[in-house]
Amino acid sequence: MTEERSTRILASRRPSGFVGRDAALAELADNARGKGFRGKVLLHKPRSGATELLQQFFDRQFYFAAGPAPVFFAFPRSGEPIEIARAFLSEFLIQTLAFTRRDAGIIALPPFANEISAIANAGDAAFFDASVRLLSAVPLDHERETFIRRCFSIPLAATAAGIASFVMIDNAERVSGDARFAGIMRAFETLARGERFPFLFAARRRSGFAIADVQRELLPELGRDDLKELIAAASAADSVSIGEAAADLLAIHTGGDLTAIHGIIDSAQRDRLSLEDFNGLGSAYVDSVFGGVVREIFGEMLERVFPVTITEREAIRLLHDSAREGSFIPLDVFRSRLDLTDDVAVAAAETLNTEEAVRFTSGRIEAAKENKMFRDFLVSRYRLEGRGEPRALVYAETLAEFLASAPMEMASEYRRTAAVGVRGLMAEFGGREVPAALFDYGRFKENYKGIPSDELAGLLREDERLISLPKIVFSAQAEAFYKAIGTISESERAAVAVGFQAAERGSEPIAWIAAEIDSKLEAERAKAEFWCDRLEAAAINCGFERYRLWLIAPEGFDDEALAAMNERGCYSSSRLQAELLRSVLEGGDGEAAVPQADSYEIVIPIDEDSEIVAAHTLEDIARRHDIPAAHINQIKTALIEACINAAEHSLSPDRRIHQKFVVAPDRITITVSNRGLRLADRAVPSAEPANGRRGWGLKLIRVLMDEVRLEDVDDGTRLTMTKYFQPPEPSAAAA
Repeated sequence: MTEERSTRILASRRPSGFVGRDAALAELADNARGKGFRGKVLLHKPRSGATELLQQFFDRQFYFAAGPAPVFFAFPRSGEPIEIARAFLSEFLIQTLAFTRRDAGIIALPPFANEISAIANAGDAAFFDASVRLLSAVPLDHERETFIRRCFSIPLAATAAGIASFVMIDNAERVSGDARFAGIMRAFETLARGERFPFLFAARRRSGFAIADVQRELLPELGRDDLKELIAAASAADSVSIGEAAADLLAIHTGGDLTAIHGIIDSAQRDRLSLEDFNGLGSAYVDSVFGGVVREIFGEMLERVFPVTITEREAIRLLHDSAREGSFIPLDVFRSRLDLTDDVAVAAAETLNTEEAVRFTSGRIEAAKENKMFRDFLVSRYRLEGRGEPRALVYAETLAEFLASAPMEMASEYRRTAAVGVRGLMAEFGGREVPAALFDYGRFKENYKGIPSDELAGLLREDERLISLPKIVFSAQAEAFYKAIGTISESERAAVAVGFQAAERGSEPIAWIAAEIDSKLEAERAKAEFWCDRLEAAAINCGFERYRLWLIAPEGFDDEALAAMNERGCYSSSRLQAELLRSVLEGGDGEAAVPQADSYEIVIPIDEDSEIVAAHTLEDIARRHDIPAAHINQIKTALIEACINAAEHSLSPDRRIHQKFVVAPDRITITVSNRGLRLADRAVPSAEPANGRRGWGLKLIRVLMDEVRLEDVDDGTRLTMTKYFQPPEPSAAAA
């Protein structure tokens, strides 16, 4: 690998100011050099840095001595498909020519078509000659799609000529869902069916852009620490001083919009504003709303979607009212108020949705609550143009509102980042069995409170009272189900999860409705009842026939609150219980969390006495790791029972049992899995068999092992069991 050059070719930012994307850059490098790469669609949030990521990678790749030629092309907003294809071909030839010549000046000052062959290396001249002829061709009407396909197939022709390339196409959403560009999409679908597909597409995550059989991947948003580092670097580069709290507020209020962040800092430099405190940031931000980067972003968007001025102003009025009232705009109202045809109304709503200025679902349009900049833009435009208020008055009140709400916005963010994250927690339930004490604060307080955390895990493992969690199939913030919840709680602190109880065959779905509430001490009865009322209202409003309520308070609940919650069947947890639950759920089968673990896997046939083979194998493994002899027979017996259970009840189509043994210094974890009937699929017997053995094997396993988890998977059953033991003391000789 040669030394990375600091010269920029396409990137708008210096490498030192491009932070938080090391993993994404490394993955692009793997894609570019990977022989098995078959193309990818990279989905991203608007203005989250995807374009800069591709251009930064282009610059870095360009200066490597070896590797494929990087090619960057962005679909334009308008143009005929045949001209877009021709533009792609031209960019491909210029950029690969520059790469093979190692001369970035060819990109800065591109040659004319008739000069390309003369500049090319002698060994590449034949390829460039043929490509220039294609570039100059004027296809007949019936040849237009063939011409488009040949233009976009040029990377394959280049590879055949010995010029490998890695093609990155930005703004792919611009050709998605538009009948005019169907020929371009068909060309890529044809290429995708071939052996090699050397393209990477970047598209807005809500655009629906997809190519059959091509992987889609979501570009993660920058985390808060990365955003703060980026803001610090951008401010230092512009010689703008910025305080830590102001940097946090800038990141929060812009929602991580990198275009807005850079634009606000650049304008602060031009106007010689300090961003050390909220006052300075407020002035720079409100300037951007009235005549800077925020107005440019959303003004250009609305002018593009609504080219007629009167229509644009009416759209601003509608969206302003939606944002202010938190209401939906039915699509037919949107269409009639703006005097649009059905197709144009749908296209406009979809574009606004793709830009994440609104949410457009089920024929309803709603201004995106989380897009604070768009809300501020709408208010200013509506007051200035819709109501004709004086600019100075609107500016002053907008600035005053920003400064007044800033502390509350920061406080809300602090609460959000400190939240347990109930949505993610419930999404991990997975049909697990966990200690019931984690959902019963009264029992937890009586038996476990005050015990050091390093001892709690072991004590909870020994707790025989378990609760069976549902297997969650969908989870979302509670306000997505019931908007009223969003008025009394931050979105991350209340959630709804819908799933099925694994052990209940053919049962109705069950909804878990959970909220994390504030309380300095143990929450009192009035607060608990208030939240139970709100969560029950959400269940009734959504029509859930089966539901479970769950409240989490930092210090738990007092006795009166617990009594009220128990009457209503509401689970209760403290923050500590929630964190312990997370540890249990994230522990998986124990392998990931166990240091110095050795793993063994075997597959045995479902056949007479095959479980004995498994038991002998397990015994050999146990003795190799010096597992105490007192435990070996218990573990073997449990394994035999697990194999018998899998063989008798699964109706396995492949007649195999998969076994995995993970041995750590203090435990052994055994996983037994097989294809076939899941627990939920097995018919209830009309009568118990004469020997009365049904269900006895699993009971015995629970007696013999410390932890047992039986769960349905997509096509079968998995039994995970763990035995804990003390590691052997070192011998005197070893000492």
